[in-house]
Amino acid sequence: MQDADRRVDLGFAPDRYAEGIHLCCLFSDEPERASVVHPFVYAGLRDGEDVEYLAEGSPDDVRARALDPRSEGSLSPDQLGRLSIKSALDTYCPSGAFIPEVMLDHLRYVHEQARADGSTGGRVVGETDWVTNAIPGTERFVEYESAINTLTAETPLAILCEYDTGKFDGGMLLAILNVHPMMVVQGQILRNPYYLPPDVIDLTDPPRPGGPATAQQNVLGRLLVVQQTLASLPDEVHIAQFTRAAFLQVPGVGDVHVCFRSGTVPPDVRFEEVRKRCETAWSDPASLDLLAIERETDARCLAVRTPSHLFGVFIVEVADAGIFAPYQDFIANIANAVALALDQRLSQAQLRLWRDRIVSLERHLWRIATELEGSGVIAGLERVPDPSVHPGIGELSARQWEVLTRLLRGERVPSIAKELFVSQSTVRNHLTEIYRKLGVHSQHELLELLRADQRG
Repeated sequence: MQDADRRVDLGFAPDRYAEGIHLCCLFSDEPERASVVHPFVYAGLRDGEDVEYLAEGSPDDVRARALDPRSEGSLSPDQLGRLSIKSALDTYCPSGAFIPEVMLDHLRYVHEQARADGSTGGRVVGETDWVTNAIPGTERFVEYESAINTLTAETPLAILCEYDTGKFDGGMLLAILNVHPMMVVQGQILRNPYYLPPDVIDLTDPPRPGGPATAQQNVLGRLLVVQQTLASLPDEVHIAQFTRAAFLQVPGVGDVHVCFRSGTVPPDVRFEEVRKRCETAWSDPASLDLLAIERETDARCLAVRTPSHLFGVFIVEVADAGIFAPYQDFIANIANAVALALDQRLSQAQLRLWRDRIVSLERHLWRIATELEGSGVIAGLERVPDPSVHPGIGELSARQWEVLTRLLRGERVPSIAKELFVSQSTVRNHLTEIYRKLGVHSQHELLELLRADQRG
């Protein structure tokens, strides 16, 4: 099976990579997850690899999470037969507890089986929500993830670990980055400058500032990773946790406290007054006296604000001013990136609110127009076909309805993605769900179905 020079197609990235690869996929919703996992699984099966998918739930219920149903028709029975879907909990914790050595032996077994059955290689995808449950041994999960990097050097599997950013706190997410040499955020694959090799990382204590490995990292690369990751975090609490953990790895930093209007991270009554000031300064960012906070706390204070809003402050306690000095601009830039991420999140939330209201209004107007036409009050009404009359339309989410109505108006995928502030792959994933719920297989079939309903 093994070819020392073999490189594998990940499916979602244009380049090929050495087959012993370990990636983490950070995602905030199902379309974002599917845009990475589906092509990763498909590429492995297409190229004759054994693929094991470790899922939350029973295998019958989760097959569509592993492989896009539209792809199955283009794979041969032999290729499809190489997909094995297993329970994540039963595989990671066969005895009811998580033991890293047992799981590492399982990965070696997957590799040996792939060799034995003549496949071209092997890849494993693991869902990780179970780690957030109170299962004995989960405190060793980061240790296990780090050990995978030694294993893949000897046992060349392609391993993709899924992380729902809404299920893990920000500090844990940064710890996860420390043990993955490569990461995938919003479909983009990045070489991870936060990665610490197994022979460097100290798993008895999370990486802290001032360590030799941390000091030698490329801070500009780290800034890029932070900026990319912020976009996948679900709310300001996760953003605060993740950014605090990132600051704690900056050389010369002693401790960091995040004070947002909604609270402090970590919770600390000492900074309640600062939080209240941030709340008061929400509409007038310039009113916050940063120098006064620095005098009171004996720490550096960085405002998280845009011209229109102040979201809060980072209070950075400096342990060694000399070591910290070269990195001041680095953390100031991160604070700015956090402000921009929060501002964009706020703007998108406001737009979603208006779009939801528009979608609701459109549905009401379509029904009224249909009733008026049916009663004979108006005749020969020229309008966009009303999808609401089709069975199954009630299963569509508000976002799927919005994609559908824009499609019916003649908009194309790039335009819809731009208007909704999402990627084109996210729009296509929404379309896939629409096709499934309405029982069609293509955009052409969808439009013909709705036009036929309208004519009828």
